[in-house]
Amino acid sequence: MISLAEHTVAVEQPVSVSRRHMSATVVLLCLDLAKGRALWAHWGDSRLYWFRDQRVHRMTEDHSVVQQLLHAGVYRNEDPRDLPNRSVLAGAIGAESQIPPTVLSKAVDLAPGDAFLLCSDGLWEGIHEDDMEEALRLSQNPEDWLEYMETTLRAQGKPHQDNFSAFAIWVSPNEDVL
Repeated sequence: MISLAEHTVAVEQPVSVSRRHMSATVVLLCLDLAKGRALWAHWGDSRLYWFRDQRVHRMTEDHSVVQQLLHAGVYRNEDPRDLPNRSVLAGAIGAESQIPPTVLSKAVDLAPGDAFLLCSDGLWEGIHEDDMEEALRLSQNPEDWLEYMETTLRAQGKPHQDNFSAFAIWVSPNEDVL
C-alpha cells in the first residue's frame, strides 16, 4: 500500500505546481482477528503505539533527522519533542527520502485488551506516553480515550498547535472475541 501511494504521488507531483512538493507521512495497521495477529508499517513521523496491560508495549520509530542523530549518539537521553528541527523528515511519501518505510517483518500475537493508537506528530508531540497510558486507564472505550487526549492537548493552549489526527483500536478484553 505504501509503495502504491508513493508511486501515485510521484506521478502526480510533476502534473501541477500545487502538487510539486506534495508529501505525507503514513502509518498502517493490519489486524487478522481470526488468527489474533497484527502487522504494521509506517513512513515519516506519524506513529503507531501498541499498548498491552494499559502500558506502551511498543511504538514505531520516526523517520526523522532527529531520530538519526539519536541513533548516531549526537543526542543521548533527550526527548525528541524538545529538540530543534524535530519535524525534518528523512523519509515520507513524496519526499526525497533517505530512509525507506518500515514494515514489521513478522506479525505479532494479539492479547485480549491490547490497544493501538495511530497518530500524527501533532498529537504525540503534545502528549507524553505516560499521559496516553493514564488516558487509556480512565477510558471506557476508544472514543473516550481519544477525547481525553484531545482535551489534554487543547488545554495546553499552545498558540501554534500543529494539526493532529488519531485513530484508536481496542482488541476485545474477551478472549472468545479475539
